[in-house]
Parts: sequence; C-alpha cells; structure tokens
Amino acid sequence: MSETNISPVVEVRYSSYTPAQKRATQKYRSENRDKVNEQRKRYYQNRKESDPAFIEYKRSKAKEYYQKAKELKQQSASVESRQDAQEPAPIASAIQYTPPAPEVELPVILPEPPKPTKVKMTQRKKITIETVV
Repeated sequence: MSETNISPVVEVRYSSYTPAQKRATQKYRSENRDKVNEQRKRYYQNRKESDPAFIEYKRSKAKEYYQKAKELKQQSASVESRQDAQEPAPIASAIQYTPPAPEVELPVILPEPPKPTKVKMTQRKKITIETVV
C-alpha cells in the first residue's frame, strides 16, 4: 500500500459587510437606541405570535447560556481554590519523559479576495387599476 498525504482544506468565507458599514451601523444604533429597541420589540412580538416554536427556541438558548455561564463561574472558583491550596512536590521517579511529536508543516492557502459586485438599480413602475363601468 502507498501512503497518501492528506492536507486540510481551509475555506474562508467573505462577507459583503465592510468595516465602514459596520461602524456606520454601530453609530446609528448608539444614536437611535430608542428606535432600534422599539423595532426589535415589535419584531419579537410579531414573531412570538406567528411562530410558537420561536418561544421554545428562545427558552432553550437562554437555558444554554445560563448553564454555560454557571459552568464558567464554577470553573473559575475551582481554579482559585486550587491556587490557594499548596500542591505537594512531584516525585521525580514518577515522571516519565515523552518525546515531542514531530512538527508537520501545513500548506498555506491564501484566500482569493472577494469579487466586487454591481447592483443594478431599476425604477419602480406605479401600477394603477382602473375600474370599467
């Protein structure tokens, strides 16, 4: 059998959301906090009325967030308690040497820059409906 070299494929996805757009959005949200909050509240109310699974999804996500925060808090408390306790010195005969794993060089794949796109603006035509008598 022959050995095959398998290299990982790195996929980079680009967003069309530029840093300038992000700054502008953040600025608008900070300056118009009341409008943004009102719009979010309306969206939540409409979604809650139309989709019963939405509430269950929100509850599960809130529970997940709570559990994760609780675990992080417990971990930080246990780390602090371990730092306070004195650890005994290790026995030299119990320590075994393990050689380091050989380094593997991964190929560097440079992503292609996003291609600019043009948006064609069209005029809206006003449709009028006439009733024939």
